[in-house]
Amino acid sequence: QAVSIVTVSLPHGTCGCRDRKSAMVYKIDGADLSWPSAAELAKCEEIRKNCAAHIDALPEKPRDVVGDIRVCRYLRFFSGDVAKASAAYTKFLQYRVEEKIDVLREGIIDLNLKDFTKWLESVMSPYTPMFVPGFTETEDGHFVIFTSPGSFKPSEFVSKRPACHTLDNDLHLIRVSLEYFMKQVDDNCYKRKKMCYAIKLIDCRELGNETLPVFVPEIRKFAQDNLGKVMSFYCEQDILLLVVNAPFMVRAITAFATTFMAKRQSNRIKVMGTAT
Repeated sequence: QAVSIVTVSLPHGTCGCRDRKSAMVYKIDGADLSWPSAAELAKCEEIRKNCAAHIDALPEKPRDVVGDIRVCRYLRFFSGDVAKASAAYTKFLQYRVEEKIDVLREGIIDLNLKDFTKWLESVMSPYTPMFVPGFTETEDGHFVIFTSPGSFKPSEFVSKRPACHTLDNDLHLIRVSLEYFMKQVDDNCYKRKKMCYAIKLIDCRELGNETLPVFVPEIRKFAQDNLGKVMSFYCEQDILLLVVNAPFMVRAITAFATTFMAKRQSNRIKVMGTAT
């Protein structure tokens, strides 16, 4: 089984870091950074043949959806099992058609990072947690996404939202953001000729000052209805979910979140009490 070393360097002042740069190194089991081998590429072609009818049903067939790197993510997620990878990839392709994902991402997917961030800020709820899509990039080409849920007011997120901005709007934004992140990572893979991933950096300072999201019924149901599918369809997107400045109560949140994850995904959650 592959073991990868991931180094995350944080700029001065990030997440409470006092040094000019703070580097944290993690060993991640199961994360293979190598370019797909000839044997893997042959299996990817086999997966595409197994899913040919569903690929043909796609209105668009971009590289980040049907290319070797995307298919190989499914293959590696299922440890080289073509049958399991084909079944999961089929569900992903069906989801794209049923939810009109290609229409959803049209005009957005090719924006540069600055314009995508500007667009996202213009359409998301004002009560959304602080979120920085293009926080930084690691030396290995991993795309770092930063969020700070400590200032999140879950009750207001539900009760004070405009009538025109439903939770379905938030679901659409999550979907198009995942599509955008995956394409950024996919493009990096071809540029660097290696497997690249996303890193989610989650700063939990001040978490607990407001009601925890898992205790707000509407948000809890939203997560239960959607997060499992998200983790399944976008498998092998994340190499690391790094939680910093985590109070003790973060255990309740991670316990809830891991119910939607495969063990391979939950093993990539690393929790730190403080970032020093």
